[in-house]
Amino acid sequence: MADIRDPRLLYLKGTLFLVLGVLSASALLLDNPSPRHALLLGLTVWGFSFSTIGFSQTLPPDYIPQLTDNWMRQGYTAFFQVGEVKGTVKNKGVYLPKPEYPQEAISADAEGEVRIQITIDDEGNVSSANAATGAQSLRAVCEDAARRTKFRIFRVDGSPVKTVGELVYQFDIKKAGWTQIGANLSGFFIRHYVSFVPIFKAFAPEWKDEREMLALIAQRNRAEQTSIEKPTLQRTTLRTSNSTSMSAISGDVRLQNLRLLTPEDAAIFLQLVDSIRVRLSNDDLALWQFNLGLALRSGFNFRRIPNARTDAVDMIRGFIRHAPKGVAAATLADLQSLAAKIESGPRPNDDFRDIPRLVNAIINAN
Repeated sequence: MADIRDPRLLYLKGTLFLVLGVLSASALLLDNPSPRHALLLGLTVWGFSFSTIGFSQTLPPDYIPQLTDNWMRQGYTAFFQVGEVKGTVKNKGVYLPKPEYPQEAISADAEGEVRIQITIDDEGNVSSANAATGAQSLRAVCEDAARRTKFRIFRVDGSPVKTVGELVYQFDIKKAGWTQIGANLSGFFIRHYVSFVPIFKAFAPEWKDEREMLALIAQRNRAEQTSIEKPTLQRTTLRTSNSTSMSAISGDVRLQNLRLLTPEDAAIFLQLVDSIRVRLSNDDLALWQFNLGLALRSGFNFRRIPNARTDAVDMIRGFIRHAPKGVAAATLADLQSLAAKIESGPRPNDDFRDIPRLVNAIINAN
């Protein structure tokens, strides 16, 4: 039987069991109406109830807790992709597993090709696998994937023989879209997971000032994580903003958590955002997407606070009203659903599933 999740059905189920228990206890007491039987019946019910609670809270000794990815980390890792397995092998492949993009490599923004030299035994199994080229943080997962690869037996004159070959694994960090760029940059000022390489790839070569500011933000972000001295911007002047609000197509989007940054971090961040907006001023769609990405994470973070929740809903609906030509219908539908769910208030069964899913779908669609 499937788990019941609807609160009304759960209450109904509990009520039915309560009525059943009361009727059964009443029947027993009518058959034997004595204080002794009433006491024993009460102790029996109490003992079984608490034993059930105890069993339900006991974990088996071999239980291993499973950690699920934070929803923001899922969006962060969406940029990191593993291509199809290629190579030069005499045997025909039967099972070619792809490695996972390792967290160490994601943290280091490592990408590129990894070549694995393999030996295939006379049963089609990989007996040895050794990385010949590739980033160190990517080699171990490729060697493991290569060892799990299965091939058809290679025969010479009808007899199975060992062979050697090479498998090639490709790891790529894809270019970010403008909604993803906005969301990732907002991740810097709220101290969430940020990947800067996809943003670098999206910046045109002539965006020299923006590239310099982004490189500085990346260095300062890394310094924050490793507790080393932060680098400073090597420029004669650093324009600062006199407000923590940024004008979006839909109105003012307040970056509530700029107070978490140092004054210099906040100044660099706002200067980069302003500069990107100037670059995108002739592209209504890209500018709308960029502002949407900046705003979405603030709206998510403050969805539990009644007053801020109202502001978040108004902000989302403002983006819907001012959506330029070219915005996908699916994105607008997701924004409508997101506004409705935030407006309805925190509901545990939905809040940790539907809202993060919608936010990630909107961010990663653009």
